[in-house]
Amino acid sequence: MEAGCSGGTASYAAFYEMFPNAPVAFSGISPGDAINANVYYNTATHHWQLTLTDVTTGGTIATAQACPSGSSCRNSSAEVIAEAPSSSTGTILPLVDFGQLNHVAIAVTSLNGTHGAMASNGLWTTDSITMVSSAGKTLAQPGPVYGGQAFQDTWKAAS
Repeated sequence: MEAGCSGGTASYAAFYEMFPNAPVAFSGISPGDAINANVYYNTATHHWQLTLTDVTTGGTIATAQACPSGSSCRNSSAEVIAEAPSSSTGTILPLVDFGQLNHVAIAVTSLNGTHGAMASNGLWTTDSITMVSSAGKTLAQPGPVYGGQAFQDTWKAAS
């Protein structure tokens, strides 16, 4: 989810991004909406199935995407992230005070089809990464993992 402000007017969107391609926004999002994101790699078509659903309003966007041209996609990692926004020139912008962001019902499926919680096990490992500024100041801090499938990110500073 993304929040922005231009000329005193706030805007909100959810988006997916198949890096290095540009993000694709899903508008009509409001503060407090619950967003469900689902990413699944279809081995038959060699495409990722991406679905974003605003559970609060019922709005949805779905797409099938191949590995971006010129990229090497190894299907070896998954991320559940909150990140600071950047400008069109790549400059990191201040992080808005989002309070706490809840990530829930997180699940992972390995390449051999094993499905499970995100907690580390014999097939994958889980890493917690604190968002820090270039000066070393903590911007956002992830909390502990609950039941192997949920955690909170807490805003600490803008920059």
